[in-house]
Amino acid sequence: MIRKATEKDIPLIAKIEINSGYEFRKSLKLQNYINFVKNDFRKGREFFIYDKKAYASLKIRRNICEFEFLSVIKKHHNQGIGKKLIVYRENFAKKKKCKKIIVEVNSKNYPIIGIYNKREYSVVKIKEKVNYGKKFKKLIMEKKL
Repeated sequence: MIRKATEKDIPLIAKIEINSGYEFRKSLKLQNYINFVKNDFRKGREFFIYDKKAYASLKIRRNICEFEFLSVIKKHHNQGIGKKLIVYRENFAKKKKCKKIIVEVNSKNYPIIGIYNKREYSVVKIKEKVNYGKKFKKLIMEKKL
């Protein structure tokens, strides 16, 4: 069900992101997001696909794993797919001998915050960001492995 993505999956990853249902994603142009993902692949980020319905990414620096994107196509929300991708990335981080995982979450994304809390992540920092002209808060959450 979950597999490591290849560069051939870049258009699929972009399509998942744009169809995730999040407000600011609507303004993304497919080709711009394809270029963004291509750049991330070149930087060595890892991407994982779940059944053409979702994707997640991460990067590892030293022995710290930073969870990056996690998007599920809107019609597949609330089916446990996000949680499966979180668990998969945690296991991947353990295999890579990471000592901790860091994730940045929108402070209003209550479903994902709840999942991370249940999986023993704790908020270590709150920061304000501006994205697509809108100000919002991000929670920096951490889990020691």
